[in-house]
Amino acid sequence: MAGARELLYGRRSAADFDTSPPRVDLNIDDDLVLADVTLHYSLYELPSDVVVDLLPKSLHPTHPGVLAITFWRVPNSPVGPFVVATVGVACRAAIKPRHFVLASFTSTQAAAELLRSRFGCDPRVTAVEQRLYNDAAISSVAIDGDKVVEISTGLLRSISGSSAGLKISPQLNLARVGDSHQLVQTEVSYDFHRTQRGRGHLAITDRRVIGLPGHGRLWPIASSVASVEVTLQPVRFALDIDEPPESRPSRRLRPALSAPRGA
Repeated sequence: MAGARELLYGRRSAADFDTSPPRVDLNIDDDLVLADVTLHYSLYELPSDVVVDLLPKSLHPTHPGVLAITFWRVPNSPVGPFVVATVGVACRAAIKPRHFVLASFTSTQAAAELLRSRFGCDPRVTAVEQRLYNDAAISSVAIDGDKVVEISTGLLRSISGSSAGLKISPQLNLARVGDSHQLVQTEVSYDFHRTQRGRGHLAITDRRVIGLPGHGRLWPIASSVASVEVTLQPVRFALDIDEPPESRPSRRLRPALSAPRGA
């Protein structure tokens, strides 16, 4: 009789992470709706042995490894227009698919404060841009005038049916919850109005800026552009950094409401 397969976990312990992550505001209990958001979402395959070194010990890597880069261009919000980019790797918390955020960036200080308080996301304020053309989209992050990452998606074609609703797993951010550091799960719903898929191209000048090591080839998987309504819901769950959900269940931060679409 074959023995049970050993589960794989990340290799980073709590001591390997930032000692001063942002604090989540648990007094926020309302939804925030962002209309007419342009979502630019690209996936790339990378070696699983690279992902294992990027993940906390409580999370399972995927095989193969998957890098997700997400841009939102938000034309209107309570803090004004902004663009935000997040870079994460696919993982699982027990059996649930998630993305662990390696780095994030946003175009305004007000947007950074909004995301820190709601999700524990800690974006760097810098030049984050998104440009749309008839058949292409280009999104980029620049620091001190130097472009560090750019995604271009061309030859766009509209997709419909079930494929138009992209499956985007909730993100996990390292944040301060009360007196402890935990992985906070984003609660985001997407209402897709129009979705296009095309051929993506990724250019990175410095992998360290987006949380990646210098080695490990990236292969394109899929790249999409969509017009969506985004609903930011209050955080509800937090996970331990070192202990997996199998041995230490996720901590409920507030009563469960309706499950977020796209979770």
